[in-house]
Amino acid sequence: PQWMEYLKDALSDKYDYVGIPREDDGEYSSIFYLKDKYTVTESGNFWLSETPEVMSKSWGAQYNRVCSYVILTDNATGKDFVVFNTHLSHVSDEARINGIKVVLDKIAEFLIEKETITGKEFMDIFHKVQGIEEEAAKGDLEALPEAVLVFIMPPSMEELERRLRGRGDTPEEQIRLRLDRARWELEQAQKYDFTVINNQVE
Repeated sequence: PQWMEYLKDALSDKYDYVGIPREDDGEYSSIFYLKDKYTVTESGNFWLSETPEVMSKSWGAQYNRVCSYVILTDNATGKDFVVFNTHLSHVSDEARINGIKVVLDKIAEFLIEKETITGKEFMDIFHKVQGIEEEAAKGDLEALPEAVLVFIMPPSMEELERRLRGRGDTPEEQIRLRLDRARWELEQAQKYDFTVINNQVE
């Protein structure tokens, strides 16, 4: 927070920013931009957790982690571009992996809403990212040969879809993306030592 106050004061002549603290008086993941070069078209924030719309943390993270984003319009060219900025957990691999998935979900939702990309195109990108993640995880497992891998899965794809739709607040395109991602993840289940079927949602 002290650094944020310093940066706001030191850069205020030429720069403005978007972003909020991850918690009361906490760390920011702000985005600074040149005031005379760009205009903010849209901005927002969400948390890397199972409830991203509210200040929260999940998956063993020690602190809340916020992601801030902004659409900037170049005043000279009229072109728009979007920036996402976050800071992942420093203590939990699960929080880092799931946190990135939250960010990817938001980016997909954002780009599809703006008709910048199709669901299929985004899933192609996701699979490439997932492949990078798998290679990193493989290296971790080689260093921990005693690790036991547990895969948690829904009773069926039909039940997973029913649960997603039952929330009542998930856009249709986002549901399709999550189902596509789940099908890919289920194909990886045989790589795990144990499988747990999540029959009950609390």
